[in-house]
Amino acid sequence: MISAFAQGAQVFDEPRYLDAARASAVFIQAHMYDEQANRLKRRYRHGRAQIDGVLEDYAFLIQGLLDLYEASFEVKWLSWAVRLQAGQDQLFWDTKGGGYFSTREDATHILVRMKDDYDGAEPSGNSVAAMNLLRLRQVTDRHEWSDKSDALFRALGSRLVRSPGSMPQLAVAINFRLAKPKQIVIAGRPGATDTRSMLRLVHDRFIPNKILLLVDDGEAQKQLARWLPFVGNMGRRDGRATIYVCENYACRLPTNDLLAAARQLDGT
Repeated sequence: MISAFAQGAQVFDEPRYLDAARASAVFIQAHMYDEQANRLKRRYRHGRAQIDGVLEDYAFLIQGLLDLYEASFEVKWLSWAVRLQAGQDQLFWDTKGGGYFSTREDATHILVRMKDDYDGAEPSGNSVAAMNLLRLRQVTDRHEWSDKSDALFRALGSRLVRSPGSMPQLAVAINFRLAKPKQIVIAGRPGATDTRSMLRLVHDRFIPNKILLLVDDGEAQKQLARWLPFVGNMGRRDGRATIYVCENYACRLPTNDLLAAARQLDGT
């Protein structure tokens, strides 16, 4: 639901949706997350959080946080996603066969650790995790996360070949891996009219294989530059919101002209 509200806020330019997504993340972080241990709980009732989180809890929340960042550009959600991914890798990764187990190794009352790979009405944790790894690799330039996604594809690949219709979300992740994802960086003041106009160009288009970043010459840009040094020198041109459209971290000429920006986004 965090992802749904965040994406709805982008497409419909509806602040209420963004507020709902943000409020949900704030609640989970405050009441269902142990920051010191970097662990999630999966149930909250009558003021108590109980039951250790399983793979789906981590993978789905990470996806939500990535989408929430791209809607709000509050880098704290991106930082939390990075930390949760490290925790997920520690708790659920199959070091021998690749992919993620659904439960922790020390989980009680578990006879066999399952590795879910079926994308039904609810996609599997592994399929969502594959896309998360690829998106985080683009944001942080950590090659170990693309290596993990490749190991996950190898672990689940035979099932995908036999029954591709049962794993559509994993196929989406493979499409991302085989494509040339765009890194779209907008330099501008958050909430300013020219920044919103530039963002509207992005949100009006279906650009599936992309990451979207905002740099504002502040602390958020400094944090992003720790992961991706090339964004450190990006800034507004002539005091106006400026877009940088990049592939494999090689960027086309930045522009603050909306028509030129639209042509770049359309690949012309």
